[in-house]
Amino acid sequence: MNKIQVILIVFAIIIAIVGVFVFSRTSNPDTTSPGTTDGKLVVWGTIPRSTELTRILSEYQSSEARTKIEYRAVDPRIFDRTVIDALATGEGPDVVIADIDWIRGNRDKLQQAPTSFTTLEYQNVFVDLAVSEFIENILLDDRRTRKDFIWAMPLWVDPLVMYWNKDLFNGANVALPPSDWTQLKSASNAIKIVSQGGLVERAGISFGRSRNVPNFKDIMTLLLVQQGKDIENSLFNLVVRPFSEENSIVRLYTDFGRIGSPTYTWNNNLPSPRDAFANGALGIMFDNLSYETELRAKNPHLSFGIAPTPQIEKASLPIYTANIVGIAVPITSEEKLPAWLFAKWLSDPEQASRIIESFSVAPARRDLLEIEDVSDFIKSITLNSKRTQESFPQETEVILGEAIESITNGQQTISEALEDAGLKFRNLR
Repeated sequence: MNKIQVILIVFAIIIAIVGVFVFSRTSNPDTTSPGTTDGKLVVWGTIPRSTELTRILSEYQSSEARTKIEYRAVDPRIFDRTVIDALATGEGPDVVIADIDWIRGNRDKLQQAPTSFTTLEYQNVFVDLAVSEFIENILLDDRRTRKDFIWAMPLWVDPLVMYWNKDLFNGANVALPPSDWTQLKSASNAIKIVSQGGLVERAGISFGRSRNVPNFKDIMTLLLVQQGKDIENSLFNLVVRPFSEENSIVRLYTDFGRIGSPTYTWNNNLPSPRDAFANGALGIMFDNLSYETELRAKNPHLSFGIAPTPQIEKASLPIYTANIVGIAVPITSEEKLPAWLFAKWLSDPEQASRIIESFSVAPARRDLLEIEDVSDFIKSITLNSKRTQESFPQETEVILGEAIESITNGQQTISEALEDAGLKFRNLR
């Protein structure tokens, strides 16, 4: 055998080995190995681009994945319309980073995770809130089989907490933040200054309205889940079940915004809760944990504390609520597997912990809740947070908001407003 023949044989063997390797990397698309593509993923999200986020995304390109990430931060106020319009024209992103309401409201536009992303692993790794919100058990077409669908990988949890102005509490001789709803009413009444004509000179709490309480739905969600209820089933059943106004959740909330009520303290002529609180004109505000950094920057001299949201008196277990941000893949993406591999990578401990620290939020991963830097306060709220089950989160918010304004403006009784809301909701189904 001459040298030329030997060279040809060796070359043929090399080609064969390379061919087997390439085939093995492409013939099984349902794999969690990151080395699947040399390309680009377009990612849109509501989170602002920070130095740390930019650094993390650039690291993915230099990792085994060798995939460039092109990130676009979209204003949360126009995120829904922007993404929906882009997906409709086929020009949308490969990956979306959004909150739970957007993901639940747009599941028909999302691709479920590959089967290699197992439900059991998901349940063991992430907190219960992520499991209940991002995994859906669906009855298949044969009507005999059910299957779990994973719609998103959780990135972080942003609990609803209670901000309280220490100076205003001290001035009203209230030593501690309220731990139940009765104490909340008392603290608000002690702090507020309201004239006989209903002019609010200082508000006790930013409750009671929907038009100028941006997170009113989260507050209503908290009240509902503490009683084992959810928004949509409650609205649906209002049409067919008797309703008691006196002890209702809606009465508790709207009384804070209804002139003449003993707990009246808030109206639509007041500034936003965030502005009022930062200016020292509001005693209690419910907002997300992530807002703390911005609040301190707004008013470095403001003396305030952060406490868990109140509970039902003598409740056996605490129940809180929280927003949760997830990473989802639109069904229109042409890079579905690489997109899911990126989502999994970004939710892994190393990347998730850096993002959590950058945005002052709580971990969605159980292992990250066990690190020393996480307080028992954050751990308890995150592990015990729940949300209502919703199919139409955006529409429900509008319907509920209209009902609240109708009640506080005196246009309808609670029963009338909620019956109308229930009928509107039924038309969605």
